[in-house]
Amino acid sequence: MNDAKYIGLDVHQATISVAILDSAGKLVMEAILETKAETILQFIRGLRGSLHVTFEEGTCAAWLHDLLKPHVTQVLVCDLAQNNLGKVGNKTIATMHASWPSCCTGAILSRSITANTACEL
Repeated sequence: MNDAKYIGLDVHQATISVAILDSAGKLVMEAILETKAETILQFIRGLRGSLHVTFEEGTCAAWLHDLLKPHVTQVLVCDLAQNNLGKVGNKTIATMHASWPSCCTGAILSRSITANTACEL
């Protein structure tokens, strides 16, 4: 049994929309979290298995990357706009289905993440 979970985050200043897929690509959970460190870490600590997280590069990307990295198996920050992958219906689900394979191969992995202390709520 593969216990991997693939977590897509749609990050905004006040909230984060979360979609979690299992190793077969089936949606197993959706949630909305406050964009606060303790809330995010509490949610992540409640998940089991190897956790692979992806989210789009944005103003909170560096802060969120540094927050999550010690607690998950993998963190990938992608530039979906550059690759025209963020223009579909539910953005979080679209992020998971459209970008994860490309991000895993490094095709759209963002290499420039800049700090933004405004996200440290």
